[in-house]
Amino acid sequence: IFGFWPYTLSHYDHANMMVLFWVPLTLLFLNKLILNQGGKWLVVLLAALSLAMIGITRWQLLIMSSPILIGYCIYLFVQNEQARNWATVSKLLAATALGAVLMAPLAAPLVIDQFVQDFPQDVLLDEAIWGRTDLLAYFVPSIHHGLWQKWVAPIYEAFVVNQLYTPYLGYVTLGLAMAGVVSRWKRSWIWLILALLFAVLALGPELAINGRSYAAVPMPYRLVEEFFLMRLIRRPDRLNIFLGLPLAMLAGWGLQAIASRIEHPTSRLLLAVGSMVLLLFAYWPVPFATTEADIPDWYAEATADGAQFTTFDIPVNDRSYDKWYMEYQTEHERPIATGHV
Repeated sequence: IFGFWPYTLSHYDHANMMVLFWVPLTLLFLNKLILNQGGKWLVVLLAALSLAMIGITRWQLLIMSSPILIGYCIYLFVQNEQARNWATVSKLLAATALGAVLMAPLAAPLVIDQFVQDFPQDVLLDEAIWGRTDLLAYFVPSIHHGLWQKWVAPIYEAFVVNQLYTPYLGYVTLGLAMAGVVSRWKRSWIWLILALLFAVLALGPELAINGRSYAAVPMPYRLVEEFFLMRLIRRPDRLNIFLGLPLAMLAGWGLQAIASRIEHPTSRLLLAVGSMVLLLFAYWPVPFATTEADIPDWYAEATADGAQFTTFDIPVNDRSYDKWYMEYQTEHERPIATGHV
């Protein structure tokens, strides 16, 4: 579920938005650290390294995953009395501090730049309304699905940002998740809280259903939208990228609950394989969404004589055209005066 999450795979234009495996690895090492499993300092080191790599991969991922990381630590302390001691807390603090140290060389230039530039607020783009999640989009199969794309395309015309980034949850996933909540409440309550938190905040400051806005509905996102870290995320719909993790955990408990009622090993195996097939069919990322590059012939013609020059492509735009100009550079192989990092 988490690996083939439709919202994640629809971010084919943001490669570092798809590198999410550091988060479940961090959860794994936090589990071992708090429950005192494995080598003491080895686990601290691995937890710090995986935590640092979340931020190094993309700083927004660290911000967005922090409720899951913090919530899971609280859950482990609540559920395990033997973990509530200073030795465990000190190891957790050590892992957090070491993670910050590992991130510092790459994070420092960004932080310093915020203090020395004339207009630091320029990085805080207000895209909350444009980048909200349409509630209906959670229940409409992905427009990137190879089988029913043409049937859902008319529905997606009413959406805004979800026309490209599809937050479809999946009915098999929802069914298994509900089974997990009902059957394994003591294990699943934290994941239910996190799933609801991410889903509600991803709806943004103004509720939208099938493209229609309901401004009178009070949305929880309004309580946090002015926070500096939330502004750095830019678009609330990006929170959907981690909605798949708590739902995956809930579905896992649901599948475990169902399997525990089946005595025959072969039947349990068929249940697991059948569930996996249904989940993959629901998400079905084939053919995978891509953007075909159309490079104008002029670039090949201009470079045919071997002359040395720099291209200055017009129009200039720091978020759209520049990516195409960088693609064109793979053809003409000359220096460019546009582009962005």
